Amino acid sequence: MTAWFHGGVPGLRPGDRLVSAHALGAAYVYALDDGSYSPEWVYVTADEGAAHAYASRYMDRGGNPAPGDVYEVRPDVTEADPDYRRFRETFRRCRTAVVTRVVATRVALTPEECGPLERRYQLWGG
Repeated sequence: MTAWFHGGVPGLRPGDRLVSAHALGAAYVYALDDGSYSPEWVYVTADEGAAHAYASRYMDRGGNPAPGDVYEVRPDVTEADPDYRRFRETFRRCRTAVVTRVVATRVALTPEECGPLERRYQLWGG
């Protein structure tokens, strides 16, 4: 069984439900013009390191950078994240997920520290 991780909003505990940025009324920024990110989805990954990188880019409701947390989660039905077409089994999206374990709190990584965690996935396209 695949372990799924989510990096983002801090302060959740096991049993809490993750919902989309849109449902939270949270600010969101997506840096790629051709990306398929939608604030209507919750994004999960089988790569714990990638979840740490995402947690480090968390933004609070006002759009300010803040350390995020990493969770192991149990997602509802998932589908492939269209931004990671070549990594369909590693990056997924779902409508909601339940936190099963807190992996790390207050994750703050520099871009240089995130690079090795994500470099193998920085390949876009079909």
